[in-house]
Amino acid sequence: MAAKNSFIKTFDKIFNNLPNTGILLVTRNEVDFDNIATISWITFGYVWNDPVVNIYVRPGRFSHHSLMENGFFSINVLDPNKYESVMSYCGTISGNDGIDKFKHEKLKKIESEYINCPHIDEAKVVLECQVIHRNVISAESLDRNYTRFYDNDFHSIFTGLIVNIKNR
Repeated sequence: MAAKNSFIKTFDKIFNNLPNTGILLVTRNEVDFDNIATISWITFGYVWNDPVVNIYVRPGRFSHHSLMENGFFSINVLDPNKYESVMSYCGTISGNDGIDKFKHEKLKKIESEYINCPHIDEAKVVLECQVIHRNVISAESLDRNYTRFYDNDFHSIFTGLIVNIKNR
């Protein structure tokens, strides 16, 4: 119940960073390689009275592979005025390149309290999440006006149960 109340109070800080600068997704794969990616496709809601977040990630992305392996992720909201270059870098450099984006961008990595995935210490809001469902968007399930944006690399939707919120 505490996560649910904190979730409601956190909306403004999250939504003020969308859609322009995005938010940072942190994932960890099976060999404990941690990756940061910029995302802006995100929705929030409740499932069975629990707060959840849906993130949209293409299968070709390194983060997608990590989400499938580990099943945990953190959502990190940073000050867009101070971290715009970090958002840009993490949105253009692939985790497939093996670059430690924490080190490159001089961000402090903190192990999360409830999940097997770190978060970014500089974040003003952190959501620690456990994947409880995933679904793949398909041409058949998508309005035809939007299929033109895809070349058969449809996003997967990962629903994460928000198990902990850090609101600074």
